[in-house]
Amino acid sequence: MRFISLILMLSISGSAFAGNCDYSWQRAKDGSLCGKRAADQRPGGRHLGVFVETIIKNAIQDKHVIRFTYQGVTIVAHPHEWSGNLRGRNYVLCWQDGGGLVNSGVPGWKRFPLREMQGLEMLNEHFVKQKTYNKQNSINVLASVDD
Repeated sequence: MRFISLILMLSISGSAFAGNCDYSWQRAKDGSLCGKRAADQRPGGRHLGVFVETIIKNAIQDKHVIRFTYQGVTIVAHPHEWSGNLRGRNYVLCWQDGGGLVNSGVPGWKRFPLREMQGLEMLNEHFVKQKTYNKQNSINVLASVDD
């Protein structure tokens, strides 16, 4: 009877864990937090979909600075536009003047693939729209500082 109880307890406790590690807040089969092993933390892996899109849209509309990791580098940027291309890929056009500069350390415009922006967060810091931003240069704009 004890043996059956032990097997039952193990099977119940094992089913309480997803084990797939799709997202960083989930738990692995062994009960540990998935964290950086999760698919949403790896380039090309799953991302949070609606949650990430909501952060991007709000950051652009309210002109909030964002922070994320891109190709292993922590980026701090001013998002001006979220757009899609004909292949269904989403990009965020950002002005970068510090915080993990991409493009040889030169301040300027950078278009980041949304699916490769890991650990995205909206900071409690605002930015001013760059004078050189021009929405007319883009197609399939989903959100813009001009909206």
